[in-house]
Amino acid sequence: MTKLETLQEQRSKLQEQIGKEEETIRQAEYEVFFAPIVYHPGGWEDTLPEDIKQRVIVERLELQAKGEWDHATDAEVICYLYTASLAAPLSGDWTEIYVYLVAQWKPDLRDAVEVRQELSSWQRSQLQDLKRRMRDSQIRQRKKAKSQARKEE
Repeated sequence: MTKLETLQEQRSKLQEQIGKEEETIRQAEYEVFFAPIVYHPGGWEDTLPEDIKQRVIVERLELQAKGEWDHATDAEVICYLYTASLAAPLSGDWTEIYVYLVAQWKPDLRDAVEVRQELSSWQRSQLQDLKRRMRDSQIRQRKKAKSQARKEE
């Protein structure tokens, strides 16, 4: 193989790799906008204020830009806990987590309600676990939808 043929082969492989990376980026960007928001079962998702749904997209974009979208966003947790609180009363810890997150999103509400300055280590642990489970649920839903789409083809 000549040096020119070797270079051409390397160029071809590099272009193929770039194409795959571009496709991966496009898929990730698509998912930011279209991955489902995980709600607590109970049918209350239609009552969710539109501005928090918009905040979900903003926070997903921020996480994706940092390469950290391996968990749900704070806005997504607010959506989940909002619907959960309408289905059944939240425990004291989950109420504090919910109020804390809402106050981070809407600082003007801090004056209206008593908000912890910081979550306890247990509450932070519970919050991080919920965020991971929610993101895992989104990924499972996406895979299930892709599988169903392939079956229909």
